[in-house]
Amino acid sequence: MKIVFHPFSSGDNKYTDIILEALRDRKFEIIPLDKLFSNFRDVKIIHLNWYENIASVLNFLNKTFKLLVWKLLGKKIVWTMHNKEPHENKNPSLQKAFRNLLIFLSDSIVIHSNESREELESKGKTVMDKVLYLPHPNYIDAYGDMDVKTTSLINQEPLNLLFIGMVRPYKNLELLMDCVATFGDKVKLIIAGKPKDSEYAKTIEEIASSQNNIELDLNFIEDDDLIKYVSATDLVVLPYNMNSVLNSGTVILSFSYGRSVICPNIGTINDIDDKSNLMNYTYTTQEEHKKELIRLIDRAIRLKQDSPKIFENWGTQMKDYIEKYHDPEDVANQLTSEYFSISK
Repeated sequence: MKIVFHPFSSGDNKYTDIILEALRDRKFEIIPLDKLFSNFRDVKIIHLNWYENIASVLNFLNKTFKLLVWKLLGKKIVWTMHNKEPHENKNPSLQKAFRNLLIFLSDSIVIHSNESREELESKGKTVMDKVLYLPHPNYIDAYGDMDVKTTSLINQEPLNLLFIGMVRPYKNLELLMDCVATFGDKVKLIIAGKPKDSEYAKTIEEIASSQNNIELDLNFIEDDDLIKYVSATDLVVLPYNMNSVLNSGTVILSFSYGRSVICPNIGTINDIDDKSNLMNYTYTTQEEHKKELIRLIDRAIRLKQDSPKIFENWGTQMKDYIEKYHDPEDVANQLTSEYFSISK
């Protein structure tokens, strides 16, 4: 079967690469969206990820026109719902309109967390009947092997924290740096990832320059460097905006490489029944967010002092969990069944 899968490659993470590799193993021929026209007759399914992001009025009109044409000409639309709303939404009314169009025109809506169901329930039974829960595929071995040399560092003081991923305002990095500043040399924080733009990079650099316990690597992180950073950390800290974030590939990545997290109760975290091997929290205001982060960092410091290998053990437990419940082969098998079901 020929299908369109968009985006054809994630670029900054291996989410789509993992799924597409598994689909190709099942004899699917994957077509990029920009090659749809030349393969239009043979393509049965168009699977869209992050397609709901609207950059302008022209972009809205262009995407709406294409979506309507695809449906009128009999193509089956699969949409994966990754977030509650775009993290940096510059066109909220257009965004809402196009998102609703995607919801109602899609033949299948893939979700990666059960919390996503709550976001869709108000749309009615017809929409809910199209929802397919698939675990977010794990990243075990996707970026290479753990770095044994740097792993040995995590049994030593101070507490090593890592933020890794795209450096964006909705990830509350200024707040995180403010929290880390209160602990001095008891904590070391590394922020590794490419900033939104040079202006935001300057903001992060100015804050970090006044704090001796923060290290920055504001570049695209290559696979080898990513593994070195993850290997050398006790906990990955992800202070997300709960108003927009549903799922986190970085949480899945951290678990995949044997590292636990400090993270709010987003959908990915809420799906985990046993949370004893991670640090999760909820907040409603920025003040409460800061208070909770400080509380958990302080707890992590004390836990490591009492048991230097505790977070290594937590990470092992979370890797076992993610290996069992987020197997890419299981995800691909379910997705394959869905494709054949809706294309009949």
